[in-house]
Amino acid sequence: MDEGTDAADLYPNRDADGPPVSRRGFVAGSAALGAAATAGCAGGDGEGGPDTETDAGTATPERRDAVLVFNTGDMTVSVVDAAAQEVVETTHVGFTSTFPSNQYTPDLVDSASESVWGNVDRGVRAFGPGRLDERARVDTGSGANWQELTPDGRHLLVSTREPAHTQYKVDADPDSDSFGEVLAELDRSEEGGRGDNDGPGPCDITVEPDGEYAFVPDLYGDTLTVLDVETFDITTQVEVDPREGEGGED
Repeated sequence: MDEGTDAADLYPNRDADGPPVSRRGFVAGSAALGAAATAGCAGGDGEGGPDTETDAGTATPERRDAVLVFNTGDMTVSVVDAAAQEVVETTHVGFTSTFPSNQYTPDLVDSASESVWGNVDRGVRAFGPGRLDERARVDTGSGANWQELTPDGRHLLVSTREPAHTQYKVDADPDSDSFGEVLAELDRSEEGGRGDNDGPGPCDITVEPDGEYAFVPDLYGDTLTVLDVETFDITTQVEVDPREGEGGED
């Protein structure tokens, strides 16, 4: 980030009064982890890997700033102490986050009742931040899913790339009777895509701070699609220059 770039431009959903890097309390206990920082992806080859391992739910309750890291090779999640920069806990969960898994996610979890959402096993899952037990699952049929919570935490918006080429709006309110259910679905396959692609390839999603609109870059459509979060309709599409290199035009 250069000197002329404001952090708010890069992370629009971050509280302006909050810290420059997403750090929050992390309670490792049998009931729940109070909060988490970031979910990423690390290789499972053993080099520089975790040095401790426990069964799920056996960690000693302790509050600390931390980072969650999925260890792809052995289906575990490691807790990294953000201050000490060392692994303090590793829990076997039986699944792992898949691409894209290393997105910056400010204020991922603020309370034990909230869920951690991740791109797992050709869909998105919600799991409790304590035992990492599965709370909800949305199967999208694609291994490439991008998701972001609305600022009020009520909805999870998902961009699903090929073969689905679909946007999803999921109930993320833990107090809702329909928690984890798909509230709206927008199949965009009919838009087509560049070359042999059978859809626009929505490949990310960003919700603006007011929560009114979401912005979706389309990898194969050469467009930026703007969604109305409430109605979940396309408000407008902005044409962008074609992507160069692999997957782009000759």
